[in-house]
Amino acid sequence: MNVSKRLTRGPIRTILPAVESAPSTHRSAEIRPVKAAASSTIKPRSECGAVAVAVHSARAPSAIEEKANTKIEYLYRDAENYKKWEDVVVRGHFSMNDISEFLHEHEYFIPSVVGLRDLQEEPFHHYDHVWHEIWKIYPTDDRPTTGIRSEQLIQSFRDASKSDWNFCGVLEQKDLM
Repeated sequence: MNVSKRLTRGPIRTILPAVESAPSTHRSAEIRPVKAAASSTIKPRSECGAVAVAVHSARAPSAIEEKANTKIEYLYRDAENYKKWEDVVVRGHFSMNDISEFLHEHEYFIPSVVGLRDLQEEPFHHYDHVWHEIWKIYPTDDRPTTGIRSEQLIQSFRDASKSDWNFCGVLEQKDLM
């Protein structure tokens, strides 16, 4: 009997659903015959001449597990649609999912409120505002460019959100009010 066919057909599928949908991060899969336990919902198929099979995989580390730090690319877009970009590497892991709920309108933030650099040019103009956008967040092996750790940055986003990003205070500080 061909083992690969047995994995995709019949009752074995119900105990090995991950075999068909295994992510590409799996380096290899080792197939070993096992005896089905008496309490198993699937009877041992020894009376039919088949053997139950379990898959033991050596999972490759995900990209996040392999990378030590996180890079944040963000931008400032003024009212005339001129853009200025910045990227920062923080120590540790996080993703957009960790901070998206804390962004203003789920999109904007004020870098100086969370310890990053604001990108507006000085002196400020009538068309300037304080909101910046996160372009991308991804794992990297690059060295940190700031002393801020990922946990601290997530907490800073959380705190800024609670204070409505200190919007009025930032406007006053930049003489935009």
